[in-house]
Amino acid sequence: MTNTSNNPTPVLRDWLKQHGRAWRPVLLWINLLQLLQFGASLTMYWLLADIVHRLIVTDATVTMHDLILLLLALLTHLASQASSQHLSVKLQLSVQQHISHQLQQQFYQRQYAMIRQQDTRYWQNLFIQQIPALGRYVAHYEPQMRFAVVTPLIILLIAWPINWVVSMVLLLCMPVVPLFMILVGKGAASLHRQHFVALTRLGSLFADRLRAWDMLQVFNAFPRQSEHLQRASQLLNQRTLAVVRIAFLSNTVLDFFSTLSVALVAVFVGFSLLGEIHFGPPLTLHSGLFLLLAVPLVFAELKQLGRLYHFKAEATAALAALQSQLEMLNTHNSSSEFCGLQWHEYRIPQPALYAQQLTLQPGDKVWLRGASGAGKSVLLEALMGWRPASHQLNSECAYLTQSPLLSGQTLRDNLCLGEDMSDTQLLHALRQVELDDWLCQLTNGLDSQFGDHPPLSGGQLQRLALARILLHPRPLVLLDEPTAHLTENLHVSLCALLEYHLRDKTVIWASHKPLNQAWFNRCWDIQHGEIEEQICQP
Repeated sequence: MTNTSNNPTPVLRDWLKQHGRAWRPVLLWINLLQLLQFGASLTMYWLLADIVHRLIVTDATVTMHDLILLLLALLTHLASQASSQHLSVKLQLSVQQHISHQLQQQFYQRQYAMIRQQDTRYWQNLFIQQIPALGRYVAHYEPQMRFAVVTPLIILLIAWPINWVVSMVLLLCMPVVPLFMILVGKGAASLHRQHFVALTRLGSLFADRLRAWDMLQVFNAFPRQSEHLQRASQLLNQRTLAVVRIAFLSNTVLDFFSTLSVALVAVFVGFSLLGEIHFGPPLTLHSGLFLLLAVPLVFAELKQLGRLYHFKAEATAALAALQSQLEMLNTHNSSSEFCGLQWHEYRIPQPALYAQQLTLQPGDKVWLRGASGAGKSVLLEALMGWRPASHQLNSECAYLTQSPLLSGQTLRDNLCLGEDMSDTQLLHALRQVELDDWLCQLTNGLDSQFGDHPPLSGGQLQRLALARILLHPRPLVLLDEPTAHLTENLHVSLCALLEYHLRDKTVIWASHKPLNQAWFNRCWDIQHGEIEEQICQP
């Protein structure tokens, strides 16, 4: 995909086209309501100019019919304005919920692997600032951009038969506003990205120093770290001021050009009514006053687009942060059967792991070994597609992590994972992993709601995840310390259970605890960032 920093508009357009099909009807309704509001404003100005013309020039009286029409136009304007704003707010919330749901699905799908790649402050800023920025872009900037393109054309078509000179003045002045807006916006996205990075770093730095409070006290490092935090805070202030400065600059220049353009029209209309200028068709008080009232509407919409342009800059920065998270999907699910792999020069960039060759045939049993922190979990996450790597698997996988995740739904939902399964199957799987006694303690059995705090210890959670492995067989199974939180007796019995049920599967098993070496035919050893293959000797 195109780099957001170099060419942000196509990226945002592609993202909106890909994810925004459900939002298009709402965007269309917002634009229709805006057009209705614009039409009601023009009607109101026309009626008001007509009333003033009759009162001053023809000395006619204002009828009740005129007042009723004026009131209806005003009510239509207010109703359409309130409705479009209401739809915009609802659409913004819908977009934010959609993106948050996508991100949460990625969290659940990749479990803790995705979260561990960034610190807490990064995710906080992502949910608090970046996701709402995309919501504002879709709900406010996109409709306003379309509307600001249509309204000048409408005014030009209406003004041309009244006086073509006014249309020519508008035609010359209007492009200046979007041109300056584009020039200002070129650097705005970069400033917003820098501000986001500075905010994340300052939050992470502060949280890290709080965690190391005791160590800082022991080494008397408070003055030095205080200076460090102060420099980081000053950098954040500078970048915040840069964002604010460009926003003020944009509004000031937009106001200047729009005021100058309206002033030119006002001067022309005034001198035409005085008889000093005779270009184009003659103007009456009715037509001249209508033009003076209607022309600022065009620049008002263009200025509003300019004020909202920072939404686009924020969205560009937000998309740069979210893009890799939302688009790194599990491409290994393209085939249901595992056909083996023969990879050369396999690499994981962060943290760095390298294998000159990785070989895996259907039915192989691989014992993944290495010291704590060597990268066993990283390798398994990369094989699952949860981390960037030079190669990807091409089959469905089952992966049991060290910290399995549960949804807040029922026990049945957490076991079935969307598939239809009988109570007999579920009870049999729980019995196999020795959770039948625990199940009897639950008030509603399989329909017990877990919520945010499931009634499970670490060992019970691990065994429940093992039950899911048994209920959802896959041709390739990745096990990351599946018995880490279990007692020695449970470790032995559940290892035997796994060996029996996975005897026909391809298995990669990482474990610090002793395993039945005779069951494995391959060993992958990780040492100093390198993965070496060996044939396991019984």
